[in-house]
Formats: sequence, structure tokens, C-alpha cells
Amino acid sequence: GRASVEKRDKCLFNTRAFIEKIARHIWISYWFIPALILLVSLLLVPLTLSLDRLLANSGDVDFILLSQTQPDSAQALLSTIAGSIIGIAGVSFSITIVAVSFASFMRDRGNQTSLGVFIGSFLYTLLILRAVRSADGVAAPNQAISEFVPQLSISVSVGLVIICMFFFIYFIHHVP
Repeated sequence: GRASVEKRDKCLFNTRAFIEKIARHIWISYWFIPALILLVSLLLVPLTLSLDRLLANSGDVDFILLSQTQPDSAQALLSTIAGSIIGIAGVSFSITIVAVSFASFMRDRGNQTSLGVFIGSFLYTLLILRAVRSADGVAAPNQAISEFVPQLSISVSVGLVIICMFFFIYFIHHVP
């Protein structure tokens, strides 16, 4: 009776303590926030591409941020954005590697968020770049490739570059 209830309660307490310990280790992990931002980036891609397809079918795309872009221009812009973001991330986190001996530096949420924003923006841009199709692309026999330039997704990618610039400035200011 009573001994088995106490034993069960102790087991539940140990299990709960173990789960709390694992959750705490995940929460303080350097990669938790970057991984969370990567997940948001992965979820943002299908959302903006779906909106782009809806906008492409509506024909009413005269908003300034959604100006019509040719596939080659879109690919060049997205390639430039992706290359720039990963370059900034490399420089920023080379600084982090130098300071890695300071454990508190690695636990800093600002540094973790900066890494997440850079890597998440890079991943988002690469996945949007992959979605751009030109009509002269290679298709399977008896299939025509329809041209697709995700205008909204490109605008989001440009917005992410602006956000990355603010995070880069924050990071550089925050490091000392």
C-alpha cells in the first residue's frame, strides 16, 4: 500500500527531475536558439512560396516590394544574398571561436540569436533560390517548364538581409 505509493512517487520525481535536467541542458545549449531559428526558416519557405504562387495566379503584383523580376536576375540576387550572409556569419563566428575559451560568451543569448539569424537567413535564401525557374530550363521529354519567380519570397530574403545587418552591428557592438 503506502510503500508502493511512496516508491511510485519517488520514481515519478526522478523521471521528472531527469526530464527537467535534459530540458535545461537543451535550453542552455549554444545551438538551441540557432536550431529554433533554422526551424522557423524551414517553415517560412513553403509559406512564402505558396503566397507567391497565389500572387502569380492573381496577376495583381504592382506592389513596390513585389516588382517583377526575371529568373536570371532573381537567381543572381539570391545568390549574392546567400553568399553575403554566409560571409558575414563566417566573420562573426570566427570572432566567436577566438573567444570560445570564455564559457559565458558561448551561453550569451545575443550571440546564439545572431548565429541563428545568419544561418536561418542563409538557409531560407538558398531554398528560395532553388525554387526560381526559368522557361529555358531543362525539362523531361514532353514537359514544359513554366517560369516561376517568387517575388514575395525574394522580398522576404532582402528583408532578412536588412535584419542580418542589424544583427551584425549588434554582434560587433556586443562582443567587447
